[in-house]
Amino acid sequence: MFRQSGRLATTTLRTRIGAGSRSFTSTATAQLRSRAVFGTTILSGVLVAYTGLQLLDPGMVNPIRLDSPPGKLTSETTVQPDTKVAFPNSISIDKDEFQLLGSGVRSVSFFFQVYAVGIYIAKDDINKVKQVLSSSVSADPAQIQAALLDDVRSGELISKLLAAGTRLSIRIVPVRKTDFGHLRDGFVRAIVGHPRFKQLPADNGGEGIGDLKKAFGRKRSVLKGQILYLNRSTDGKLSIEFYADTKESPDAHEVLGVVDEPLISELLFLKYLSGKNPSSESARQTSVDELSQLVAVH
Repeated sequence: MFRQSGRLATTTLRTRIGAGSRSFTSTATAQLRSRAVFGTTILSGVLVAYTGLQLLDPGMVNPIRLDSPPGKLTSETTVQPDTKVAFPNSISIDKDEFQLLGSGVRSVSFFFQVYAVGIYIAKDDINKVKQVLSSSVSADPAQIQAALLDDVRSGELISKLLAAGTRLSIRIVPVRKTDFGHLRDGFVRAIVGHPRFKQLPADNGGEGIGDLKKAFGRKRSVLKGQILYLNRSTDGKLSIEFYADTKESPDAHEVLGVVDEPLISELLFLKYLSGKNPSSESARQTSVDELSQLVAVH
């Protein structure tokens, strides 16, 4: 990450008190000191305000990201405000281009932040979104947005998008040190806790969860800023990829595993994009906003 550095031009007023200046009274000296303190306070306030603007409006300057790889932030990068984690507006998965739908943060235990999450959609599948949502709801973005935020209807619509072969990807970036075990347990709870998990035949459900656990079977730490991808293919298979050094090049990643059972990946994406208690409300909200607009734009 490019670090934004700036030089503050400071002017130091040096008051030289010569022999002829010793007649200054203590009152005058106190006034001079008071003015100096006042000026310093004003300068500090300006610096605080400027720094605050940097954090609130990433477009003003390059945001500071100590845990991102050098050169990853560009003008086409979205910064998730709550975590300041940078999400590229487009990524390449298996030579196909995906664009960012929305981003947010996963928090547990009284807003304890665990990771930032970005949700992506294959650009070639955007027409599927338009067809499914316009035929199921309407072509009105406001009505689509309302439907996608409804506790029940949202699940039905997201399932239709997935059934149509819409390819999606979840990008997870920890904001603090974690490990495969914690991530695995969170994903398993989200899937098993969904009401539709009971629809799976015992063998299929057990095998699918087994494949997911196997992918995270190694005892391994996941450091702040490292990247995990959960990619859903057209046929519903879930590919889990990990970038240990945060360099998103073909040679820098490893495939942790693949879950063949389509309903496993469907339930995982439903947990992020629908229902009463999504895994990340902010990621769900921003993704819904973008999905509703895709129908109108494309």
